[in-house]
Amino acid sequence: MESVVVHDQLTLAQAIRMVSQADRLIADDSWSKYVAAWGRIPQLVVVPDQTPDYPQLTAAAVWRYSFRGLHAGKEICLVGLVPRDTRAAQYSFGSIDNLSPTVMMEAISKMDLP
Repeated sequence: MESVVVHDQLTLAQAIRMVSQADRLIADDSWSKYVAAWGRIPQLVVVPDQTPDYPQLTAAAVWRYSFRGLHAGKEICLVGLVPRDTRAAQYSFGSIDNLSPTVMMEAISKMDLP
């Protein structure tokens, strides 16, 4: 499997085209999750706790607003954000500094991918 890293040098149209042609996506919590969801592309989304810098970004708020419409997709695995029920969520790790390749590989191995 070939991997591609998307950098800021791409236009939005180029980036959308690249994501929509992927067979898997690993990304931070960004716009790409919507493009992948539209195409039902399996994805692993890293959602770090940003409340130290942005107190309004509680886990519940991120779950409610950033993932609106994406909750039911079996092809989405979240690392760092664990929904407790449909109204709330919690962060499973704090800073993105706590994220390691081991954590990522464990999360990927648990994904139910076609």
